[in-house]
Amino acid sequence: MVMSANGVVSQERDQDSSEWNSPDDRYQLLEKIQSIGAVVMGANTYRIIEDKLYKGANFFVLTHDSAQFRLQPQVTFIQGDVPEVCQQLQGRNISHIALLGGSETNSAFLNANRVDEIFLTLEPLLLPGKICLANQLSEPSRLTLLNVERLQNGQTLLLHYRVENRTK
Repeated sequence: MVMSANGVVSQERDQDSSEWNSPDDRYQLLEKIQSIGAVVMGANTYRIIEDKLYKGANFFVLTHDSAQFRLQPQVTFIQGDVPEVCQQLQGRNISHIALLGGSETNSAFLNANRVDEIFLTLEPLLLPGKICLANQLSEPSRLTLLNVERLQNGQTLLLHYRVENRTK
């Protein structure tokens, strides 16, 4: 995910972060997605980027109404709670995914203890808005910082965290 220095990932529910994030963020995201090969996102995030899908990956969109979207070869529509979705992906021999959001999807996977790492790009700007990385967490998630990388523009940071499993 990418966020502003004040923690906003989106000003509005249907805002595309490419309106304000850096080319360096988009480049590192493409590299991560291509290296993992499978991307899971919510329907709203897909609606925002469906005409700009990154090449070299398969996309799995969480939705109860796939008829609202046009079919694309690299997109599969899935439904279910987080354990069911993970089971469906494992049935396709997919063991690693890039979770692309949005906030509700991130919250659901974090609440189910299904997020191992977070790559978070911190852009040097302040944005008005209230949508954050995970707006619906059931309890705090502890993170361990693994790496900080200054991206090529010298102003944007890529933070790499390990998510510590929570006890329920």
